[in-house]
Amino acid sequence: MLVEAKKLKLNLLERKRERLIHIWLSLPKIEGDTERKEVFQILEGEDQVGLKANEIVSRAQREILIFIMEDDIVKLYHTGFLDRLKISAKRDVNIKFMVNCSQKARFFLDKIRLGNIKYLYLNDEVLPTFMLVDDEQTLLFIRRNDGKRRIAALWTNYEVFLRVLKVLFNELWRKEVRQLACCT
Repeated sequence: MLVEAKKLKLNLLERKRERLIHIWLSLPKIEGDTERKEVFQILEGEDQVGLKANEIVSRAQREILIFIMEDDIVKLYHTGFLDRLKISAKRDVNIKFMVNCSQKARFFLDKIRLGNIKYLYLNDEVLPTFMLVDDEQTLLFIRRNDGKRRIAALWTNYEVFLRVLKVLFNELWRKEVRQLACCT
């Protein structure tokens, strides 16, 4: 009798199980938030900016576009940024590097031996340093001239902003490069 009672209970549970599975499968699927959130983030200080620059370069999968002024090369060099660029290049990440033409810039960039470097003759205050990674995120340096030449940066994944910077970079890349004594 005990065995029969357990069999009956088991049959009842089996029917409930089938009904629960049917109900479970009929529930509407909750779609995850697949929409990419566009964010702006301000970073202040050389350490924070250097860490973010290293982070986004380390995560690059396809392409890194960098427009950099010579003062920023020196600052980023001391954070290990140029070493991370070399590692990315070894992972077959396409790296294009543009820099204002100076002996200091040439000295630091000769150390990393990247092939896609263009030297441009630009006034130091014309454009800020920026890097664009995989058309997904950018880091734009902001100079704060308060006597201390503090550094800050804007990080974003805002699509329109990324497209504008990519167009700017590509136009500068196509620009005729003046060969100066420091760059030949």
